[in-house]
Amino acid sequence: MDRNSFISSFKKNIMNRAPRAFILFLVIVLAIECGIHLLSPCIAANSAYLGIKARIMVTQIEDINRDILIFGDSSAGVGISPKKLHEDTGLPCANLATRVGTTIAANHFLFQSYLKANKPPKYMILMRGFNAWSEDPSNTTIELLLSNFPGKIPELLVHPRLIGSNYRTLLREIFVYLLPSQRNRWPIRRTISEVIKNKKTIPVVLAESKQEVALFEQHILGEIQHIGTKGTEEQRERSLLKQMKFVRENEFSVSPWKNYYLEQLITLAEQKGVTVFICLPPVRREIYEDEAGREYLQSNKAFIENVCRSHDNVVLLTDDFYFVTADQITDNGNHLNAEESIMFTDMLAQKLLEFIDSHEK
Repeated sequence: MDRNSFISSFKKNIMNRAPRAFILFLVIVLAIECGIHLLSPCIAANSAYLGIKARIMVTQIEDINRDILIFGDSSAGVGISPKKLHEDTGLPCANLATRVGTTIAANHFLFQSYLKANKPPKYMILMRGFNAWSEDPSNTTIELLLSNFPGKIPELLVHPRLIGSNYRTLLREIFVYLLPSQRNRWPIRRTISEVIKNKKTIPVVLAESKQEVALFEQHILGEIQHIGTKGTEEQRERSLLKQMKFVRENEFSVSPWKNYYLEQLITLAEQKGVTVFICLPPVRREIYEDEAGREYLQSNKAFIENVCRSHDNVVLLTDDFYFVTADQITDNGNHLNAEESIMFTDMLAQKLLEFIDSHEK
């Protein structure tokens, strides 16, 4: 066979087989995606964001009707005990605070989800880390979406299983995240890792994950006390150095993304007759004593005070950094441990009761 005959034969074979090969490829991909879709509820329970998954599930429970909802990042998630707050105030609580990887938008969506199944709470506590307001991307893509499609952003960028993800990641995934294999890839990787590295069977891994989600739910609803761990001295110092570096290298700013959804969250609460208490979490005394750190904290407080002035339903609880500089609270790194959480919650409850006594009696 000469060269021209070979090329002609090769092209003919390609043309004849390519459509069938492509169809076979699509059938295989479709079968895999359908399989992952059917397994999604099990896979999602093993998500890397187990705490987020549990909070989504809690907001969908009908008629739990908590009087106090706690929102914010992980500083509130582990620093405020809903069980202790209930004991101190007599008001049933739920802790729906997420984690630093989420934005204030996640709190807004969780509140919306909660309201679909429950009566509005009487009070909301919102607490985010002093350096958590400016972590969202404020690039031109975000600003373009924000200015042109504010009402559509939840539909464009948020999926229940991705609510714990950073929005920069979602922007990269906007065209593919609807595929089950894409939105579940981290849970799938975690499952595979547990099976291969820790020699566990898939049923065991999924069962352990579901049990962990159930424990999260119990803590969120204030049915069990949060059990924290004390950070090592090395972890404490490493965290302090990281925080000091942050305040010395960054001026305080609030990204347009967070500012928009903070307004959305507070406005929704206002429409439902909910009083919002905003506070800063405890930080290491060294940060407050450092000039740059103190300036950054003051900027935080000024921003929150401005929010308070803009809404009648918002109350600032961090008067004179009462919580920030409390000597009896020591930061274990990034979070309060179980014992410190109880002390902090006691202080927070006292502030709430003082407000309630002076404004509602």
